Amino acid sequence: MKIIEALRLWEQGYSQREIARSVNCSKTAVAGLQKRLKELGLAYQSAKDMSDEAVNKLVYPGSYESRAVKKEPDWEAIQKRLDGEQAA
Repeated sequence: MKIIEALRLWEQGYSQREIARSVNCSKTAVAGLQKRLKELGLAYQSAKDMSDEAVNKLVYPGSYESRAVKKEPDWEAIQKRLDGEQAA
């Protein structure tokens, strides 16, 4: 979503529906974004000088945290088990 553009339109008094149409997202997404922006106290004046990536990281930090990598299955053990079942 174009957060900076949504913020600009919001501060200019556009409705959530108009903002959603303009940035091509749902009205619900705009409402959630506005809530998050209020919590952060982020204004367009501050955001306009930031990169899209920086704004996204600020607004949605959980999306940028490193995620635990799942351990690969023991493919060799699985293959041995399958081979044992086929021999029977």
